[in-house]
Amino acid sequence: MKTQINIIYLGMLVLLLTSCYKDKTTDVSAEYGQVTIENIQEKYKVVAFADEINLKPEIKNAEGKELSYLWGKFMLVTADPDEYKLDTLGMEKNLDLKINFKPGTYKLVLIVKDLKTEIETINSSELVVESMSSRGWYVLKSQNGKSDLDIFNEHGKGENVYSENAGEKLDGEAVQIGFNDRANWFDPEKNELNRMIRVVYLLTDKDIARMRMSDAKVLDKFKDIFYGPYADPKPQAWTINGYGDFLVTNNKAHGVFIYGNSGKFGYEYRTEYDYSLAPHILPPNNPQNNPIVYDNLKGTFYGLHYFSTSYLTPFTDEGNDTTKTYYPHKNLNADNLFMDYKFGGYKDDGDGIALLKTRDAVKRLVIARLELYAAGYFGQNKNPVYALDTIPQGMEIENAKHYAVNKRLNLLYYSNANKLSAFNLSSQAEEVIHNFTTGEEITHIHHRVHDEPDAEEYSFDKLVVATYDGTNYKVYLFDMLAGKPKPNPIIYEGEGKVGHVYYISPALHRHKMHY
Repeated sequence: MKTQINIIYLGMLVLLLTSCYKDKTTDVSAEYGQVTIENIQEKYKVVAFADEINLKPEIKNAEGKELSYLWGKFMLVTADPDEYKLDTLGMEKNLDLKINFKPGTYKLVLIVKDLKTEIETINSSELVVESMSSRGWYVLKSQNGKSDLDIFNEHGKGENVYSENAGEKLDGEAVQIGFNDRANWFDPEKNELNRMIRVVYLLTDKDIARMRMSDAKVLDKFKDIFYGPYADPKPQAWTINGYGDFLVTNNKAHGVFIYGNSGKFGYEYRTEYDYSLAPHILPPNNPQNNPIVYDNLKGTFYGLHYFSTSYLTPFTDEGNDTTKTYYPHKNLNADNLFMDYKFGGYKDDGDGIALLKTRDAVKRLVIARLELYAAGYFGQNKNPVYALDTIPQGMEIENAKHYAVNKRLNLLYYSNANKLSAFNLSSQAEEVIHNFTTGEEITHIHHRVHDEPDAEEYSFDKLVVATYDGTNYKVYLFDMLAGKPKPNPIIYEGEGKVGHVYYISPALHRHKMHY
């Protein structure tokens, strides 16, 4: 049976090890006779309920000394104060540690005490405990009107992870995967509120499931995530910023302020008239900014404000930059086909790209460029549209089905059957950049970039393309050169048709998650 040591001394130890003080064996001069601890790594990364670590420290300057040993761990980030207590793991020099505790980031501590002098030497390591579902490429797929989740990572392939845990597949066709690192959930069995849970949202066109990443437990579904009445289930898009979650379902918007609530969405956003949102949300690159949506009825852009979850936030006609020309953001007489963003842009907050199709007889394609800064607290909800560029007629992009924005370059990707093309937003030239095997229809495109200077193992820059041959899918992860896919991509395969691909890692958080 494990012991939890909860005394003042160890409380101070926890404060010491979680502060800016960086300890690897306590560095007191050998002239005082203190032992040193070696052969312990600075960081261990393991899988919960699967791995075991065999720890065999080397104790230097131990000759003639009677020593005691104490191994323990505590969680670094948790909403449960009990998990900050030092949990005793062993009291022998060597430790065979079975990872039979939940995923998270822990401090692994070894305290060696000289029983004669009572001098203690402390060694601490970072212990990152992952689950099969805490890192990897999430693939939301559909087959015969039902959806499920596959996960690919260095541990292999987790197939049908959702149904294996829920006991059934999700109704509907796959739409989107979303991520929240600070979700709230009221546990009806324990009658208590759980905070700061890492979850994924799995959206189909008929349902939503919120799945806890630590154990893949399904917490709730569409009918359970609203405070009040909800429309017929028709989830279309989901996003997040630093303060709230936002959902478009049945062409209406709902929001939830993440602090001080049970994680349920409120009533639909309202306007002075009826509205019908396009099934897209333009996510914020900066967590202080708000998402942008588009009303197809009025041809008007709106913001989704986390403090005003009752009304869509209109933009004023003037823009933030007096040196620039701004264009109409309302009454555009066009439908919204696609929205996403690229890095950079005004105030380095991101540059929104919206692809519109006019409702007139000509049905021209128009690229709207938006300042994401405008929808934020500092942008004061001023006009975000700084360009409206009409695409020349007769181009292949007119018949495209799926789209993606290059996050770094001025390129818009799109698909026609098995052809992947790129449209240059500056020159308005288009080019076929990859032909997949005949019979492989492209079902999903996204350029995913994740920069983590402190966690290089979680960093990548990939063009993600999913194809479907009528029975099975392939997910291609391309490295790129000048925005074009390079040969020899990583390929993942499975059954069904892919609707969305997302990458999850322990380093992912709401302040840096739209990539």
